[in-house]
Amino acid sequence: MLIAAQAMFGAGASRAAEGPNLPAAKYKPLPVGTKIVYDNAIFTVAKAEGYTTVFKKQVGGTTTWLNTHALFGEYADDMFATRQRDQVFYDIKSEDMKSLERFWPLEIGKKVQFAIQEESRAAYSHADQWRITLTVAGTETLNLGGKAYATYVLEESGGDGEGSSFTGRKWYHPPSGLIVRSTRTWTKVGKSNFRRLKASEGDQEDFSLVEAAFPKGTTASVLARAPATPAAVPAAPAPAIAQTPPAGQGTGADADSALPPAEYKPLPVGTKIEYDNATYIIAKRDGYATVLKKQVRGTTTWVSRHALFGEYGTDLHVRGARGQGVEYDLSDENRKALERLWPLAIGKETTYRLSEAAMGSYGGAAQEWTVTLKVSTTEAVETAGGRFQTYVIEERAESDLGMSFAGRKWYDPASGLIVRLQRTGTGLNAVGDLAWYPKTAQLGKDEQEMLALRKVDFPPGTAAVLVAAAQGTAAGGKPTVTVDKPQVAKAEPARRPAPEARQAAAEAREAEIAQLKQEAEKVLKAREAEMAKRLKQADEAHKAREAEIAKLKQEAEQALKAREAEISRLRQTLAEHRDDKAGDTGSAFSGIEFGRYHALVIGIDNYKHLPKLNTAVNDARGVAEVLEKDYGFIVTLLLEPTRNDIIDALDAYREKLDRNDNLLIYYAGHGWLDREVDRGYWLPIDAEPKRRRDWVSNATITDTLKALSAKHVMVVADSCYSGTLVRGADMGTRTRTGDYWKQMATKFARVAITSGGLEPVADAGGGGHSPFAKAFISALGDNAAVMDGTQLFSQMRRPVMVNARQTPQYADVREAGHDGGDFLFVRKKK
Repeated sequence: MLIAAQAMFGAGASRAAEGPNLPAAKYKPLPVGTKIVYDNAIFTVAKAEGYTTVFKKQVGGTTTWLNTHALFGEYADDMFATRQRDQVFYDIKSEDMKSLERFWPLEIGKKVQFAIQEESRAAYSHADQWRITLTVAGTETLNLGGKAYATYVLEESGGDGEGSSFTGRKWYHPPSGLIVRSTRTWTKVGKSNFRRLKASEGDQEDFSLVEAAFPKGTTASVLARAPATPAAVPAAPAPAIAQTPPAGQGTGADADSALPPAEYKPLPVGTKIEYDNATYIIAKRDGYATVLKKQVRGTTTWVSRHALFGEYGTDLHVRGARGQGVEYDLSDENRKALERLWPLAIGKETTYRLSEAAMGSYGGAAQEWTVTLKVSTTEAVETAGGRFQTYVIEERAESDLGMSFAGRKWYDPASGLIVRLQRTGTGLNAVGDLAWYPKTAQLGKDEQEMLALRKVDFPPGTAAVLVAAAQGTAAGGKPTVTVDKPQVAKAEPARRPAPEARQAAAEAREAEIAQLKQEAEKVLKAREAEMAKRLKQADEAHKAREAEIAKLKQEAEQALKAREAEISRLRQTLAEHRDDKAGDTGSAFSGIEFGRYHALVIGIDNYKHLPKLNTAVNDARGVAEVLEKDYGFIVTLLLEPTRNDIIDALDAYREKLDRNDNLLIYYAGHGWLDREVDRGYWLPIDAEPKRRRDWVSNATITDTLKALSAKHVMVVADSCYSGTLVRGADMGTRTRTGDYWKQMATKFARVAITSGGLEPVADAGGGGHSPFAKAFISALGDNAAVMDGTQLFSQMRRPVMVNARQTPQYADVREAGHDGGDFLFVRKKK
């Protein structure tokens, strides 16, 4: 967790007693290509159009995209939350964009309120809405890294109406158009079955500007917006915003100055090295081996280095996708290969290998990394306010599974410090599960990791030679290198500590090392305990699932036996009552006029703008086949239709059907529920999210059913949220005695069987068909004589519930002309 904002002001960021007087600030878009480096993130302007700006955001090797409208209206993928099964994205409506635009020009007291719509990328339903308020609270002079900024301070608050909320501040610098600092605190985090927030209550985000680089060719008027120091604050020796040189090039006339061969120079235990987005502390040193405690945004890990450039430890290049760590080992042979790189000199090169394995795994190494280091040149580098004459070490790494990266390290031989590091992912394997655990790359293809030295603190009693070397490398400026008191001054010779002091310092270092070792052992034990706990939970969940499956199988077997008994009974009835259509002349069905049967069967898989389905077209073909071959239906099969195709087909039936006809409409495809107006839709092949012009509403289906002349019409809908067709209606139970079949054959019927209620339904799981379609086809195939819709539904319901998490429904269609009849399926004589 980040430290509180008040603490930040005392450690490099300070407030003036009174805010400066600033004129009203007009909106200033940043030019495309502008790169803004914060202490824990990098933003690059990828697109700027009017009030809209698109940023490429890089945090810890992960790249995401962020949109802002009028600078302060953020919306993009995964901005506040991420779902457990799919992504969440955010959108701003046009009226809220206009509200944000009216926020400009900025003036004290100005206030704006706007909303952000949160939705799931996989399920097309609206989730909730964030309400955000921005207020220009005042002005403030902010000091960051020795540079003073006269800023407007904006107070921010927001909530989603479901128990989650946050507050924050943004410091906006009008001359440059930059937000130089931003803080956000989560005040509440509500529980929701829709998604899981990335934050916990009390968590904080804090971004502070380190530097900004405008693109080449930017006009002088744009560069003039770089922050100017107010008169009330002393000017800093180095600007925070400057043109940054391309990676790998020097920054001065002595960029290619020759350096003598550099012997290995280990840093003393206790040295603290601060980079722009990470901190390293030397915890242990033994010859060429060094152990570093690494801290990144509140997270502590341990990294080992051999001969400075050979890194090995945990989670170095990849992490297990299930939460377990991945560790790397360096053999004695490869350690010697690294040692041969010293002393450094241009042209020297070495290659070594790292063995990768999962922590706590039951097998051997998962993959092998081959790393090559080469001293390519020398270069003058400016960082931490100073100038360093460095060796440039080129790095190339590749695993035997196709992962790779390339990088550079700038090493200052006078101080023994790596003053800059750059690493870029060049390859990413697509193997997925490997051995028994899957791995994901921390550094994806084309993603970058960059470190630049900001400050180094040497421990008390450090030799004067090392301190003078580090401080003497600056030309035209002094690097930020400090030593805890007593400090060793340049003008005085170093004083040798007394034997008692040396002994006390040695004991203190040994105690610190012992404490660090104890902490590392505790962390390792905690990780092992957590892994054991997770494995136990996984085993228990697996056993519970197996018990549930066994119970469902038993219930399915019982249902199958009951169905077989019903089939046997129906076959016996068929033998006794068979005529030309459903039994012999003179049977219980003789003299009944069932009429002609028609079917419109629709199936859609290959959606143009929505996720594709797997079984809808195959379901439609299977239904059409059983209706035509076994029941004599005249079938119209529509595969991948548009809205016009569906409406035209319905209108054709309206024109040609009469009182003696029966019509079955079968639909397999995407469905949608508009919760705000409580209306369901079928989505044709060219349907687009949030655009209803190409959707087919339940109202259109109901109106068509009411207008048809046919006596019996049944709608069978296998789609999400299909239950809106029948919600509120109930067919009840039926007693089949006396003249039941004759009465059903004459009464009007408008009924529907749906694959689920107000819920998503399964697309697969039925052996090439959806569970619903498989049950529908199977029930029709088992019928031997005459079966009404209620009997069909009773045979389908149980198999669907056993094989999928959905509950089919059967009822009359509301307000469509239903008059108590039922749809009758009459099997052809074999």
